[in-house]
Amino acid sequence: MSKYKKTIIVFAVAVLMVSLFAVSKTLAKDIIFDPGTDNVGIGTTNPETALQLGDKTGTKQFSLFGPNSNTASSEILFIDGNGVSPYWNGMGIRYDSNANALHFDDHYGNNSRMVIKRDSGDVGINNISPTYTLDVNGTGRFTSPLVVATPTDSDHATTKSYVDSAITSGDADSIDGIDSARIVYGDNSNKTTNVSSVNTALPSGFYDGSSATGSPTSTWYTYINTRHNSTSNNYGGQIAMSFYDRGDIYNRSISNGSYSSWARIWNDYNDGAGSGLDADYLDGISSGSYLRSNANDSLTSTLKVAGGSIIYEPSGEGGYIPHPGGGYYSYGGGITGAIRVCLPVDAPADMIRFAVDVYNYSTNTSFTALIGGYAYQTAGSNEWVNESAVILADSTNSNYNVRFGHENGKHCVYIGETTKSWSYPKVVVRDFYGGHSLDIDAYDDGWSVGIDTSFSNIDATQSNNFPKASYAITANSATSAGNADTVDSLHAGSFLRSNANDTFTASSLTLDGGAYLKTRMIGSLGTELGIGAGEMWSTMNGNISGEYLWLGGESGVKIVSSPDNMSSGWTGRHEASLVNTAGNSTFPGDVTAEAFYYDSDKRLKDNIVSLGSESLAVIDKLNPVSFTWKEDGVASQGFIAQEVEKIIPELVKTNSETDMKSIQYANLTAVLTAGIKTQAAEIKTQKEKINNLETELEILKIQVNSLKNN
Repeated sequence: MSKYKKTIIVFAVAVLMVSLFAVSKTLAKDIIFDPGTDNVGIGTTNPETALQLGDKTGTKQFSLFGPNSNTASSEILFIDGNGVSPYWNGMGIRYDSNANALHFDDHYGNNSRMVIKRDSGDVGINNISPTYTLDVNGTGRFTSPLVVATPTDSDHATTKSYVDSAITSGDADSIDGIDSARIVYGDNSNKTTNVSSVNTALPSGFYDGSSATGSPTSTWYTYINTRHNSTSNNYGGQIAMSFYDRGDIYNRSISNGSYSSWARIWNDYNDGAGSGLDADYLDGISSGSYLRSNANDSLTSTLKVAGGSIIYEPSGEGGYIPHPGGGYYSYGGGITGAIRVCLPVDAPADMIRFAVDVYNYSTNTSFTALIGGYAYQTAGSNEWVNESAVILADSTNSNYNVRFGHENGKHCVYIGETTKSWSYPKVVVRDFYGGHSLDIDAYDDGWSVGIDTSFSNIDATQSNNFPKASYAITANSATSAGNADTVDSLHAGSFLRSNANDTFTASSLTLDGGAYLKTRMIGSLGTELGIGAGEMWSTMNGNISGEYLWLGGESGVKIVSSPDNMSSGWTGRHEASLVNTAGNSTFPGDVTAEAFYYDSDKRLKDNIVSLGSESLAVIDKLNPVSFTWKEDGVASQGFIAQEVEKIIPELVKTNSETDMKSIQYANLTAVLTAGIKTQAAEIKTQKEKINNLETELEILKIQVNSLKNN
């Protein structure tokens, strides 16, 4: 008999003893033995199994089945009959000799809930064919800790500590379902891989290296390397960031394994002088729109200086400032006092000259004062030396005294008296020149201009400051020993004196034929004014050579310069036509002035049309050239009039006398301004695109940082 059958019999006897005890207590039924079937019944008169307690119509039944010709199973069955078939409400313990397995059934022969296999010892729960020591079909629960051995196969259960260890130091093929080969990682928890060369086909990721092969410079860099998603080529890009200098950032591209040169990335910390960057735009404005400081350049539009000064500083001492800062005063009404102009510094040993323009709201009372002097010492004595003052005005009432003094530690000049009344005065200091030991930078700003009712530390006063001139008339002399009252019957008082001041009282003086009249100052080297033959001239020396002012004649008013005497035919002379018969002026050389103004009032114009984007096409056709003048070989730059005439004919004029063509250069600013406005609109659009790209770049930076942190 097998050990399982013995176990069943022992178990059945034990159950029988318990049952007999229960029956003996209740004395409910008799014990029956059926000799025909060898079945024993307790509490039933018709036992159907080897041992049956209770009948099938009762509420409780216990049956013991043994192997028979129909089945190879032995079973103990516990049944709750409830008046129905005894085999459908209960549970049984059944041994299947064919399968060598012990079953725990919910009723006779059906729905095995647990199986114990004799040969392997495997236990199945809701699984009649277990292949593991414990093979559960369904959800299990352990309310106490479960001790699990170290796994040896991929589908083995394991402990939490083992899983944690495997995650930390193990070698997983995937993480969160992602192939581990696609995840960026590094040599350690910093997730950065150290490399000795960045000229190799690195996978996408984070790297660092000291003076690695292919690095921008010889230092430590952190690299971001990106690769094309195809594993069969090497396309992508790299970014290199220095450990030590946040302005030291570079990028380059990779084209099928060919590495481009590094390009420095522009940021707030490397955009200064010496950055090496070559930008086409600065703050969205084309680099061609800026004036060069280290080369000749041309200003094609208005330059506005607000709150600053322009300084001309030659290589030698001193310099020139057109409009020094602070050199302006304005008063909106009537005020009394002397005009006070103080230098911005205490200026010992500075030689200076400047102009003061004064506007006064009264007819013929505006004037200009030209001031000069040597600011020699500080307050006390000899503050000013060799002072000069010239008043340029339309009225002798403006012949103001000019005082030189010292106030609040600064050299000052006072114009007029402290009792002078002004109406809406406007005062401007301009054209400052300085030299000797002067530092021109000290005079660019900080001037003080105002109206004072008292003078301070006056060192010198200049009076009678109108320009002065004396004239002498030269005439043919006659030798006479007498002192006659008349000459040729004409009273001596009718003649103009040549050796004393005299007055011409007649209405006109007529010179016939080739006669001429000339006046001369300061002997033979003074100024000469010549009048004759329908013409007038002026020269700065006595032999009628050098600089001339030539008035009259059929050709109009001219300025003539000749190195030779008039009698030699003025060889090599230069003529400038101030006003010809057509009302035009011509100058053969340079013309210098403080300003040129053109009639531009709207009331003088018809057919006004704004210039638009077509100006760019006009500008594109213009051909700026450099050249030398044939007359003197001087180098210059500009345009060819004949070329401009084909593009903008209204800006080119042909001299009817010489057939020479001229260009209205100033009017080109209208075309250039229209072109700049068109470019400005395009630049604005490009700047908006750049801003959008910068925003996208910031987003990418955030994403990169997120990857680095994760």
